[in-house]
Amino acid sequence: MALKLMSGRGKDVQDILDLAEATGITTQAALVELCDQVFAESPSYQFERDWVSSVSKDISRLLVQKQRGTDIAEAAVELAGGYEGLEAPPA
Repeated sequence: MALKLMSGRGKDVQDILDLAEATGITTQAALVELCDQVFAESPSYQFERDWVSSVSKDISRLLVQKQRGTDIAEAAVELAGGYEGLEAPPA
């Protein structure tokens, strides 16, 4: 999940949502913390952390809506479309 969060690719949005729900790692802080742990040894990660935080915020927002009973399928597709063509900043 950490790799998918860092990539921020549109095609990974649904996978990230599914993995977050399956693991219970659903808040922005917890998602960022996961990446902090996984990429702690990577010197370039500090440059990519803001990206991870932004993607995590979007994912967390959708999961909160889902927990409230909102169907997030359309919003997930829209978010994925927003990430198409974008990538994490180069290291």
